[in-house]
Amino acid sequence: MEASADLRGAMERSRDADHIVLKDHAGSGPLTAAILRREVRTLCTIRDIEGALASWMDTFGFDFHAAIVHLTEWFAMYRKIQPFCMTIAFEVIENDPVGAARTVARYLETPYPATFVDTISRRYSKDNVRKLVQDIELGREGVRDIGFSYYSEETFFHRRHVSSSTRRNPQQYFSSEQLRQIAKQFANDRSLLESTKTP
Repeated sequence: MEASADLRGAMERSRDADHIVLKDHAGSGPLTAAILRREVRTLCTIRDIEGALASWMDTFGFDFHAAIVHLTEWFAMYRKIQPFCMTIAFEVIENDPVGAARTVARYLETPYPATFVDTISRRYSKDNVRKLVQDIELGREGVRDIGFSYYSEETFFHRRHVSSSTRRNPQQYFSSEQLRQIAKQFANDRSLLESTKTP
């Protein structure tokens, strides 16, 4: 695994791999172009808007305004690529991780047996990931510091990537004014999420 802003370079360096996985939150120009040309299979995970904002703030330490900006940029990317990708809701992954993993495996046409897919889905359940990220500390071998966060170079999990096994209550996390701002700013995006959820 590697962190790189150079999509083509990363693909060139992966020529001997059976497959490669590219992860992006912002939709770089080259990656978006590859998606629109159907050169890559694309999977997007979505979640409720308040939960996404709270996650950005908890995991990466962004303030409310910065989280709003990042999510606005994400939706700009998602609107472009949505017709070309499979979308799976966070609730599906959380409530039925085995079923979600099987759905993804079918979409990607992986050659792995169902038993392997099931094992992976259980290994990286929400509770197990929460335990794994507790060991991610600055200064440890295999942990990369990127300034606003740090992550495991083996799994790409960030510190506090899963901070709790229970869901955040938006009414407790955000002020009434912030909730009104979220509702107003992301009204159209909320409708888009509802229309693209994979059952």
